[in-house]
Amino acid sequence: MSNNISAVFITLGAALAAICVTLSALNDSSFAGDSKSVKPTVTKSVTEKPAPTLSTEQFAKIKRRLAAFGKSRSISSKLTVALGATEGTEEMEVREISFDRDGYQHGFMESRRFGDDRIIILFRTPEKSWMAFLTNTRFNLLSAAAWDAGELPKSLTREEANDAFANEIIYWATLSELL
Repeated sequence: MSNNISAVFITLGAALAAICVTLSALNDSSFAGDSKSVKPTVTKSVTEKPAPTLSTEQFAKIKRRLAAFGKSRSISSKLTVALGATEGTEEMEVREISFDRDGYQHGFMESRRFGDDRIIILFRTPEKSWMAFLTNTRFNLLSAAAWDAGELPKSLTREEANDAFANEIIYWATLSELL
């Protein structure tokens, strides 16, 4: 099992190196990933630049991983309130998978509430700086927050969060191909 995990991390490292090339393609309006590609699908909006998303197949792979290996837990109201996902002291129940590599951590959390399609995607740097993104199953950025270890999460504007959110979606699109 540890050999399989090591192989995944080696492959993931190579795949993440290719993300730089993918990011430059995001500025090209003709860019579109197909469902068998490790490139994310791009949706177009009249008011926004094209944004990466996960294909149906990529999201299905992540959902299978969540079902098989995910852990259920409550997300602190400090984060969910900053994201606008809850009010007051209400906590959000989620099913979570996460991966840690070289001090970077990536988490994918799906709401467990029936009929709730909200997802929280997290990213942590080795310096313990965090970013969280509230999205839905269409992978539209709803809100975002950032904080350093020991601090309270602070809400970000969509403009402040768009590039980091796009990077995380690309990461999960790439990772889904390895699951």
